[in-house]
Amino acid sequence: MSIATKVLDLLTGDEPNQPRLTWYGPDDERVELSGRVLANWVTKATNLLVEEGEVGPGTRVLLDVPVHWRALVWAMATWCAGGELVLPPRRSSRGTATTTTTPTSRNPWTTRSPSTRTRRARSSSRTPTPRSPTSR
Repeated sequence: MSIATKVLDLLTGDEPNQPRLTWYGPDDERVELSGRVLANWVTKATNLLVEEGEVGPGTRVLLDVPVHWRALVWAMATWCAGGELVLPPRRSSRGTATTTTTPTSRNPWTTRSPSTRTRRARSSSRTPTPRSPTSR
């Protein structure tokens, strides 16, 4: 069990509906997430990384997204999938996520190989929204 999984268990423990994360954004935006909702976001992001990004133990995932509560979701999802989170060397606004299982260089930001996948990270307005089981 990873540390991220243990943290999710703690967040959804005794009172899963209580606020666990409060984020204040630009223009007085305020987002408050309960442990249950945060765990749901992380679970969905983990499944996306594993199924679409083929992230697994030993996979390096470059997280190059703006400061936002969803950045925490992607970081925790990477750890839950067994991946290694890599941050960019400097602030960048490109919004890309790169995963690789066979780095060809010691520098993870310049790694290019046939097994490297680079995808545009979803912007904050395009991140998958959790749906109820009945909305298929």
